[in-house]
Amino acid sequence: ENQSTVLYPVAVPIVASILDRSTDQSFLTEEALKLLLLLLRLSPEYNPALGLSLNACVDLLEDDFEHLRLVARIAQAILVKCGPSGLNNVSQAVARLFHITLGRIRPGAASYVYAVLETLLRDFPREGSRLLYESRVLSEMLGLTMSNHFGDGDYDPDRVVALYLNSIARVGLAAPERLEALLPLPGPGGRAVFGAQELVKTFLRLASSDLLGHLHGGRNRRHSLKLWLLFLVYLFPSDGQVHGAQLSAAVVESIDAILSSSFSFLQEYAKKSVLSYTLVDEFDEEDDLPTGTDWPELIEQRVANDVINRTNVPEAMKSKLDDRLVARVNSALVQTLRQVVGNV
Repeated sequence: ENQSTVLYPVAVPIVASILDRSTDQSFLTEEALKLLLLLLRLSPEYNPALGLSLNACVDLLEDDFEHLRLVARIAQAILVKCGPSGLNNVSQAVARLFHITLGRIRPGAASYVYAVLETLLRDFPREGSRLLYESRVLSEMLGLTMSNHFGDGDYDPDRVVALYLNSIARVGLAAPERLEALLPLPGPGGRAVFGAQELVKTFLRLASSDLLGHLHGGRNRRHSLKLWLLFLVYLFPSDGQVHGAQLSAAVVESIDAILSSSFSFLQEYAKKSVLSYTLVDEFDEEDDLPTGTDWPELIEQRVANDVINRTNVPEAMKSKLDDRLVARVNSALVQTLRQVVGNV
């Protein structure tokens, strides 16, 4: 494993040659992608030459999505290994991956792309939020969510929008000002707008539906619900601190609905751990590529350090629900809230 770097002088040029679309070696593309993924997994440290290969990988998606699964796994592996300095070198390719695929692929394939978003925003919350904002990927996700909200055109189904909401929630937790700056969006035909209230209502609608129970066999239901709840609770104004005027006003307006939707989650999962979306092979069959000994441990460390696993929801709610907010809540809900999270 630690000797994998000796392969670089030979393997990297071979991969680059095969992925070069001006050459007629497309029959070797899948093997080249597997080799690149293997080198990334086994590499004891990040190698910029491997990261630069992502551009050629994303180029493949310009033609079709045949190799999307492997390209997404390669992007994830690069993000896991590259660190903040390496992120700058691959940010353009990562953004292009999202632009090519979002809103254009079937729901099952959207899961591969979301896993890259998850990795980016989990490991680089602030930097990833900035990348998505400046590349207009965040704006695109909001627009796709809006189309679903209004039922406009050939919109993405709820199961895909739920994945967009996961990413939007992560941006909102790390950099709410990025989200606030893009709202409201002009609605279809100029008849309405999609603002903070509409976004909050979309979170609440999907949280209360049966969708998440069936999403990927229900494996990620707790993950999404906790992430959404953390985001909405984070926006509650507290001690004079407001995370975006539009967003804070929207959650205050919907505080009863937010608390009502939180009770079942808190009662069912308060004492259970929350699993993250797995970085590799969560959405499809296991591949036969070795991961090495360090890769699983590295993923485990990143998941443990994720905000979703470091934050206690009841404590977060108690810290946010000051007297002024509690005074706005239906008295029956306050009683239930006290039973679930303690005195507020």
